[in-house]
Amino acid sequence: MSAILFVCTGNLCRSPIAEGLFRAGAVRLPGVWSIDSAGIHALDGQPPAPPAVAEAARHGVDIAALRARHFTPADFARFDCIVAMDRGHLDYLATLAPTTWSGRLGLFVDRRGKPFEVPDPYGRTVWAYRRAGRLIAQGIAVLLDELGGTGKAGWPAAGPSRPPFSGRDR
Repeated sequence: MSAILFVCTGNLCRSPIAEGLFRAGAVRLPGVWSIDSAGIHALDGQPPAPPAVAEAARHGVDIAALRARHFTPADFARFDCIVAMDRGHLDYLATLAPTTWSGRLGLFVDRRGKPFEVPDPYGRTVWAYRRAGRLIAQGIAVLLDELGGTGKAGWPAAGPSRPPFSGRDR
């Protein structure tokens, strides 16, 4: 089984949208997947922000039942791939990652393999949520292509020595 975790700040906007979009697309991937999301500063049990629920619905995904949870160091034992929504999250998670962890930690990449961040839309306009949703959908599409074996951006098909979607291999 493969396991992927999406991480943002509060687990209210970006990472739940990413979880929902990846979960919907994972049906075409080989094998069984464990898919989750968490937040660096999440308050456990909080529902996704209503604009995030609306943005996910624009992409055909219902995330209303998801609940926020705090990222814990134990997540490194549960997930072999962790996707951070921005460099601040990436840097923080890298400081927590055990030296023995052999998973992949990184940001999304675009079709050319260039890493990108997803700006936090929390408390901003509907257009900020739409931008975040569009960027997340783009990153999820690349991940699904890579994990499905099309290998368009060189992520993990190139093997464990190649950095994942801007990330750090351990």
